[in-house]
Amino acid sequence: MTDTSEKIRALFLTALMVVSVFGATVAFAGSAAAAGNLSGGADDQGSITGSAAAEPSSVSEGSSQNNHLFRFSVGSQDGNGNTDTVYIEFPDAVAQEGLSLNSIDFEYADGNDVQVDDSAILVDGTDNDGVDDTVKATLSPEETKGVEAKLDIDTSWPAVGSDTDYDISAEYQDGSDGSSGGADVTGNFATVTVTDSSGGATPAISAEQDPVEFDTDPTSDNTNAIELIVNRTVDASGYEYTLYRDDGSTSTLQTDVGAYTSSGDRIVLDLGSDISKDLTLNINDPNSDFDTNVTVTSTSATVQEGTSGNSPSSSSASDDVDSVVFQGGDVAVVADDSGSPATDAGYEVFETRTDDDDTIYQSESSPLFGGSTGSSSYVAVVDSDNSQLSSGEVYNVEVDSTTSASQLQIRGLGFNVSTNETSVDFNEGGSATVEANITANFGNRPVEVDLVDEDDDVVQSQDVMIDGDREVTASFDVSDSGNYTVEAQDVQSGVTSETDSIVVSEVTGDASFDSSIIETPRGGVANITLSLDNTETARVQIGDLEDVNYYADLTVTDGNEDGEVVLQLNTYESKYSVVDTPSGEDSDSVSVSERGADSVVLGAADYNANVSVSSEEQGVSTVVVTDRGTDEMVLWTTADDDFGDINSGGDVATFAAQGNLTQDSTVAAGDTLVHQIKVTGIYGLVQDELAKSNVDSAEEALANIVGTDAVDLTMVQTNPQANEDPKVLDLEATSTDALNVVTDNDNGTLYVSVDTSEAVFKRVDIDDNDFGDDSGQQDYAADGDGNGEYDNTGFGSSEVSAADDDEFEVTFFIGEESNLADDDESVSATYTVVERTASFDTSAETADGDPLVTVQNASNQTISGTTSVAPGTNVTVRARATGDNPFLKTQEVEVHDHGDGAVFHANLDFSDVSSGTNFTLTVPNQGFEDDAETDGRVAPAPTASVSISNQTTDGTTVTVDSASLSNGGFVTIHDGSLTDSAFDSVRGTSAYLEAGSHSDIEVSLDAPYESDGTVIAMPHQDTNGNEAYDFVSSDGADDGPYTADGAAVTDDASLTVDASATPTPTPTPTEETPTPTSTPTSTEDTPTSTETGGQPGFGAALAIVALAGAALLALRRE
Repeated sequence: MTDTSEKIRALFLTALMVVSVFGATVAFAGSAAAAGNLSGGADDQGSITGSAAAEPSSVSEGSSQNNHLFRFSVGSQDGNGNTDTVYIEFPDAVAQEGLSLNSIDFEYADGNDVQVDDSAILVDGTDNDGVDDTVKATLSPEETKGVEAKLDIDTSWPAVGSDTDYDISAEYQDGSDGSSGGADVTGNFATVTVTDSSGGATPAISAEQDPVEFDTDPTSDNTNAIELIVNRTVDASGYEYTLYRDDGSTSTLQTDVGAYTSSGDRIVLDLGSDISKDLTLNINDPNSDFDTNVTVTSTSATVQEGTSGNSPSSSSASDDVDSVVFQGGDVAVVADDSGSPATDAGYEVFETRTDDDDTIYQSESSPLFGGSTGSSSYVAVVDSDNSQLSSGEVYNVEVDSTTSASQLQIRGLGFNVSTNETSVDFNEGGSATVEANITANFGNRPVEVDLVDEDDDVVQSQDVMIDGDREVTASFDVSDSGNYTVEAQDVQSGVTSETDSIVVSEVTGDASFDSSIIETPRGGVANITLSLDNTETARVQIGDLEDVNYYADLTVTDGNEDGEVVLQLNTYESKYSVVDTPSGEDSDSVSVSERGADSVVLGAADYNANVSVSSEEQGVSTVVVTDRGTDEMVLWTTADDDFGDINSGGDVATFAAQGNLTQDSTVAAGDTLVHQIKVTGIYGLVQDELAKSNVDSAEEALANIVGTDAVDLTMVQTNPQANEDPKVLDLEATSTDALNVVTDNDNGTLYVSVDTSEAVFKRVDIDDNDFGDDSGQQDYAADGDGNGEYDNTGFGSSEVSAADDDEFEVTFFIGEESNLADDDESVSATYTVVERTASFDTSAETADGDPLVTVQNASNQTISGTTSVAPGTNVTVRARATGDNPFLKTQEVEVHDHGDGAVFHANLDFSDVSSGTNFTLTVPNQGFEDDAETDGRVAPAPTASVSISNQTTDGTTVTVDSASLSNGGFVTIHDGSLTDSAFDSVRGTSAYLEAGSHSDIEVSLDAPYESDGTVIAMPHQDTNGNEAYDFVSSDGADDGPYTADGAAVTDDASLTVDASATPTPTPTPTEETPTPTSTPTSTEDTPTSTETGGQPGFGAALAIVALAGAALLALRRE
């Protein structure tokens, strides 16, 4: 298998150990013979006591030796103080049994200590097989002398079939700079003999290494075999073999296992077909000498000894590579050249590059790693998950130093198994679902999936197929607590993956109602909110057959696991549903196992309800079904553009609060008419129609149910001309784009919005006998085929539109036949269609007597007007001039309610237009006659100046020294809080002042000063011409301040409050002839005089006032 199980890893490491031991022996022996200056043993002097190379040098098999001592000597080395490194390597067979380092000492040959740089450590040796078999130490000799070493280490020794010698080798790497002496030396310095405790008796048969599955001929099908190495020569001809799954299943997976012996201690089994995962091989010897179970390592690809004749450094790149494996799969390396197996064969793996023609895979100069097939074996296993191998690359594999190389390509399967939940739980008597998502880069691949418990036992298994979408989900029902993992194996490649640990717990689930009383009118929908804790399901029981002749037994499921399910009881049809969960989440659900009554309108009564998770009742509530009613209809209007934005009762409240939805008995043609119908118990009918008719919207559902004896909504003209049929709204013909229905179940309101610009009206012959009958339903002859059923065929064929001055009555009807009312019920309201009009507010007339809008050649000039269209409508105000000085200025503004009508205000910049320029104002694209065209003119800007001095009063009055107002107006007194609020800072305002100059203006304060403070005098215009100060009451829309250079004209002074001061009698303001005055530098007692920028927009006006206050206060601080 491809997971890194200990059995596979042990097999691989054993194979590498063999080549390490024998390869290292050859290298060390060669180096020692050449250098002649590394030898076992030491002189018994100084800190190194004893002289033997190994102490003890003979041990028993399977024994452990504490403080096992090893000594060696090295000839004269360069004493330059550089760092030298020493490696002492043990055979893998010993290292795998266990090594524990105690200490290592170095001294010169004369007995003096040598400086050791760092603590010695155990590391992986030169074979890079992952086994820590080598002791590494560093030292810095400062004298050119021989060096001796003593190693103290705890060792454990393997079992052997006969006395076996194990060589211990060392390598001394001299860190010399080459100035004198010194050389790297290697060699075996000690031998430890492991004695056979059997005393020479024939050992029991045992597996020397786990068996490996490989392909004897990768170019052919069904040529798979298993190699098994045992510890001695056996006669395997009578053995019986059975393969079965690792989970202990007794089902035989391979029955055609044959055997032949290629050497005395090697058994090769002919499988005849591939195996896809690690299996257990049972070997049964009839003589009982060998009866065991061993795990077979399955491999995904086989690399054989190359036979192409290429040199070891290259192989053909023009053809397909010899072997391909998905990364994570095991690869069998087979030393078998045309049926001549080679045991103890070494192999090396090289990175490759292609030549200039991309025809040859050339090996790099040094191998990445290597290993050996091991004693008596000609098969080794390489894990393609080796960190030195990369997906997408091609490697050359050279086996047994042959004259050719085979190519191995690593590909990425992208095989992965994961789980979204690492903790799941279940209630008593139930089970939890453990789900795992399996993905791969390729589809249509069989996968074996195991659920493994914390004891590594497979408790459940299933076979799944990764589909064309390259994913599949496996699910297991688990009823036992514990920690589990899901392990998945790609059958074809052997690649495996496993999830993180999944904790399965048994918990005590809890469920409750969020409210003890759930109320809904008869025919309505009861929203029953349930809270679930530690459970995804709960049982709900509602009603009692004996008490209310109704009973329902339900199971709800919290699909999105948010701990809440909103169960809906539609009392119109006694049906159940759940509120939709957010998009992208699993849906909540409800199932009904028992219902005592079906498809009936539940009567007004109390229905007791309980909820439970197991057998114990955990929560109770009461569903109270009340009598319903049809109470009232109110008509609202809003802008045509807002038609699609009213989707809930909350939207209606929001629009109304913003002033964009107003109650009105008139509607401008093209605007939106909103019917607010106070009716309870209708929402279950709409919801039932949505489900029953499979329509997509409440509009379609309403269109389906109206026009019957049960429910109807009519809009009928009440003032048709003589001898003319009235206009009637055809709901069925009206597009859903022009009809919007909102059911506000909680507030017992039905909202029906109609876009009057898209509504379809037709003329209908009203049945005089029924029109206005006691039922309240406005009947008309809509039974065209005479079958006694309403079918809309009574409508005329031609469509008409609602016209100006048309009057309509809107009626909502609930009939007795609906089963919602004992008698027919209806509510009505009327409205009139009015022309779409708009007019500008004018302040003058042209020479011809036509209305004229005047502005000043300044910025922020307010142009206002009134309109019949609904508040919230966006209109464009356009000012256009032609001739020698043409210009075009536009602004889109929103119509808003002004209490006595709908108004609009635009702020345009005329600062670049000369005084006396005429222009034309329009409001285009709104259906207004002539686009509400009105003449306009740029007039000279009004000017003002004001002066106020420091003064002492009793705080109830302030005297302004002088003021000059070119267009008349007022002088307002603000206090020092002007920077915070243009309105709250107003203390008082003068009486209306005619155009001209005035002096000693006494202003009575509405908000007297109680202590000393700052007074700010500010001239204001009378923009609406009513000689009343309206700046505060209009929220800055009217009577804005005179301005100069974009700032309000002001002057300020200090007021001293003296309660004993006698108020000066209010003099009559003296009117003086206005004299043009240049703008002086603002000082405490110097008036400010300048041209004003006309009436700014009310938002800009507030900013201008605030800025003026800030500027004056800044001057006072200076």
